[in-house]
Amino acid sequence: MSWDPGVSRRLMEFLAAASAATLAAFDADGTLWSVDVGEAFLRWAGEEGKLKRWARGGAVWEEYQRRLDAGKVGQAFELCVTAFAGLRLDEVQAWARFYVDPRWKDYLFPPMRQLIQQLHRREAEVWVVSASPSWVVEPAAALLEIPASRVIAAEPRVEDGVIGEALAAPLPADASKVTALVARAGRAPHIACGNSEHDYDLLESARSMALLVNPPPGEGWLRRSGGEGWLVQRWRPR
Repeated sequence: MSWDPGVSRRLMEFLAAASAATLAAFDADGTLWSVDVGEAFLRWAGEEGKLKRWARGGAVWEEYQRRLDAGKVGQAFELCVTAFAGLRLDEVQAWARFYVDPRWKDYLFPPMRQLIQQLHRREAEVWVVSASPSWVVEPAAALLEIPASRVIAAEPRVEDGVIGEALAAPLPADASKVTALVARAGRAPHIACGNSEHDYDLLESARSMALLVNPPPGEGWLRRSGGEGWLVQRWRPR
């Protein structure tokens, strides 16, 4: 798996000028790794009987799929957080660390790992912005040496250490990705990387370069204004 020559050339030009003043923002699922970590952990937790308010087995996964099929994508993403309501946050975080490390290394895109390593060498500020739950995105990002302090992900309301039934802040998807990043990092990114329509606003916010990774074919949003100038990298599925 390697960069297309044209994409590689443009990235090298960008990296040559990168410094500690550079801010890079990455979507997670489908961009840094090939499998949706929020979905995968939800399904595992259901099958393992970890969820306090859901029957052991595929019930929670079936509800997740039902929401997707009904076009309620945001509600499906929220379920990856709210399905854990009633459980202690520290307990769920421990399960997530166990689930993600080390198995998630197999799903990382090697070229994206290399890109992040090169950004780190230039002391650039690297952020991950994802609609998946923070408890799985943080240990997955740690495999790329991105600290939790630079991860923006879906967060539940927590009271006395117990996960609640609602999110603590708007889901970091679509325009909310940019809003959350600017609120935390203080500025828009120089380079932004994503893979889906939910990353459109993040990609559009990039001041220097936008990189689209493995976009689904035939989607109308790819023809929206602004997308013509993005770099596009497609890899064959492994």
